[in-house]
Amino acid sequence: MDTSKEYIDMCSKAIELLSLMPRESTWDIKSFWAPGIPNIWLPRQDQLQEIINDPFSSVGPIYDLLNKLYNFRVNDEMQGRVKSWEMFLLLYIMKTKYNKTWNGKEWIRITYG
Repeated sequence: MDTSKEYIDMCSKAIELLSLMPRESTWDIKSFWAPGIPNIWLPRQDQLQEIINDPFSSVGPIYDLLNKLYNFRVNDEMQGRVKSWEMFLLLYIMKTKYNKTWNGKEWIRITYG
């Protein structure tokens, strides 16, 4: 479980993430919160994978997830700084669902052209 300062910063500034936080009681028990910092949800790898997975995939959830991640490219600024699967999956979710990337300090909207 990633509890690095950067992952905590990324999660604390990803306000969109709160809408994806599971509400089921079994997940609440298993959820991980930033140590010593109230109200910052640190999604685990399995929770992030569940957010990404398409339940209607015709090829199966594992193949679908691997295919999506294979085609994902981390921005140049984050190259070499991704230290965990949680961080990688969070970058993927923020880019594909919200068109945002992490610049090292905050989530910024990606502009094209």
